Amino acid sequence: MAHERGTDFGLIARNFEQAAATYEQEALVQNAMGSELIAVLARTLKEQGQDLGVLTGLSALEIGCGPGNFTQLLLTSVPGLKRLVLNDLSSRLVEQAKTRVSAQGSCCALETYVGNLACAAAPDFAPCDLIISNATLQWLSDLDAALSRFQALARPHGLLVYSSFLEGTFAELTELLGHSLHYLSADAARACLERHCEVLHFCTKTVVQHFDTSFHLLRHFRDTGVNSLRSEPLSVGQMRRLMLRYEQRYSDAYGAIPLTWQPYFVVARWR
Repeated sequence: MAHERGTDFGLIARNFEQAAATYEQEALVQNAMGSELIAVLARTLKEQGQDLGVLTGLSALEIGCGPGNFTQLLLTSVPGLKRLVLNDLSSRLVEQAKTRVSAQGSCCALETYVGNLACAAAPDFAPCDLIISNATLQWLSDLDAALSRFQALARPHGLLVYSSFLEGTFAELTELLGHSLHYLSADAARACLERHCEVLHFCTKTVVQHFDTSFHLLRHFRDTGVNSLRSEPLSVGQMRRLMLRYEQRYSDAYGAIPLTWQPYFVVARWR
């Protein structure tokens, strides 16, 4: 069984569990990406003479559902989905997402699967017409291998719809720390997709988020669960020195602290 080298998925699950209560309010970039992903899907379908209603009666798998922010948006945007499999590394977050969308009165049949679908044995749920994920797949170091596994969970010619991050994300921290997650270039990500899919839409953007101080930036990482870039935490002294360097190196004329994200959005059809 293949495993993602250098990625501590247990740590990732724990950090996101701890951030569950604050994630919706603090994850501004990820929430905006979710809305844009639905809009990108709608535009792509419209270009093919269809709309989101074409998904009525179909089944979907959401990879990395977290506490259910994007899940709720998905079911509001596509109320006709017949079945939805909620997947996450954390059983607590899967149950939270399930409770959240059940409370909104959706008629969609909900199933759950806890575990890393990129390296787990094939699950026993039925193949899905739509595989969708928002701001999650960047944690996987081998996108090509992950897509091979995801394709086995999809119906032939079903849709793959996701957002994730490219190289240049957290460029400031990468420069200071000397390492980052294994972010792909746009060309590498697209080439990987084209080995498995017909790419219907692929777009990128740059988002720069600003914080009042480096302390606020650190708190943002904690409150969104995005604090798993290192398996070994920095000491208090190391963290203080890092934040001081961050402020000295990157703060703007007004003292604001920038953080750069490079999201990308995909709508594709499995071959």
